[in-house]
Amino acid sequence: MALFEPKARELVGPKTFQMSDYGYLDNSARPPAQLVRDQLEAMVANYPANHRDALIARLRADDRDHNAALLELTVHEMLRRCGYELLEVEPDVPGTPYHPDFLFRTSSGQPFYVEATTTAGESEQTQRRRRWLALTQDALHDCRHAHVRFDATIEGLPATPVNNRRLRLTVEQWLRGVGANESGIPKTKFVVYEQPGFRILVSVARTGAAGDARSKALFSVGGSASHEAPHTPIRESVVAKYRKYGDLAHPLYVAVNDRREFTGDSEFEDAAFGTVAVEADWGNGSTALRSFRVPDGFFNGSRRAPRLSGVLAFQRLAAWRLVGAKVQVMENPLAAMPLRLQNLGLRLVFGAEGRILTDAETRSFGEILGLPVGWPVE
Repeated sequence: MALFEPKARELVGPKTFQMSDYGYLDNSARPPAQLVRDQLEAMVANYPANHRDALIARLRADDRDHNAALLELTVHEMLRRCGYELLEVEPDVPGTPYHPDFLFRTSSGQPFYVEATTTAGESEQTQRRRRWLALTQDALHDCRHAHVRFDATIEGLPATPVNNRRLRLTVEQWLRGVGANESGIPKTKFVVYEQPGFRILVSVARTGAAGDARSKALFSVGGSASHEAPHTPIRESVVAKYRKYGDLAHPLYVAVNDRREFTGDSEFEDAAFGTVAVEADWGNGSTALRSFRVPDGFFNGSRRAPRLSGVLAFQRLAAWRLVGAKVQVMENPLAAMPLRLQNLGLRLVFGAEGRILTDAETRSFGEILGLPVGWPVE
C-alpha cells in the first residue's frame, strides 16, 4: 500500500485552517508538495514491510496521529542511515505490557530501545477549541464582497462550537452595508460574534471599484495564554514515556518532537537539566549573584530515571520541514547504562561537573537524510 495514491491533484492554494496536514499534502498540486510526497514514500519503503500498512494508516489520520507516526518514521530513517541496525519494531519488554517503538543495535553490538513522543504544549481541551476555531476561520475566509476587503480580529478561543452559518450571514450583511455606505469607510471595529472569553471583530481594510478581486479576510488571532513554563510540556512528555518501564535490559532513548514555533535549545536544557535560578550572597557588605539549576529536570529531578540514557530532541519537525527541523542528542549524565550515539554527528548536549556542555554538529539533519539546503523548494 502506498502512502499517496496516484490521482489528479488540483489544489494550488494554501492549506485551509481545518485541513489536516496529510490532507493538504495529498491534494496539493504545488511542485514542492510532490517532492515531500516522494521523500515520504521513499522513507516508508525503507520501513519494515510487516509494519508498513499500520504506519501508513496513522500517517493518513488526523494531525495528532500523523505527527506521531511521522516522528517514528523519521527516527527510523535517521538511525538506519547512520548505521544503526533495526532489530525489532515494538519489541516485548519483560515485566510490562508496554512496547517501545524500536529496538536498534549499534555497530559495536549494543542493543538500545527508542520510544518516540510529540508535544504541542497544549491540553486536549485547548486543541479541541483550536479545531473549532479553524472551522470558524475557514467560514470567515469564505465571506466575500465585490469591492470591500476586511480584517477579522479574533480574541481568545471558543469554549463551544461557533454557529458558522449564522456568522457568515452576519458578516456578509455587514459587508453589504459597508459597500452601500456612501458617507465613507467606517473606522470602528464591529463585533460580529461573541461568547464568554471569545469574540470576533471585523473592520474595513480597503474598498475599491466594482470588479476588484474578491475580498478575503485578514486575520489577527489571539490565542489563550498558557501559564505553564515553556519547558514543562517537553519534560512531561519525556517523563510519561520512560515511567512506563521498570528496569530495562538495554539503554533507552526517548525521541521527542516539540512542534511549537517559539521554543528552542534553552527550553530543552531546562526540561532535561532543571530550570535556572539565581541566589544572592549578602556577605561582607556586598552582593554576589550565583546562578544554578534547580533539580527539576527529567535527568536530575525527583522523577529522574537512571534507565533513561538520553533524548533525541527534535524541534518543529514536520513533513515540510525535514531539512528545517533542528535535532540534537541529549545524554543523561546519571544514566545507569550510558550510551553515546556517535554515528549521528548531531549537536550533542551533556552534563559534566554540574555544567551543561555541548559538542557542535558535524553534519546537519538534512545531510543525514540526503536532502539539499532549501528543500523542498527546487
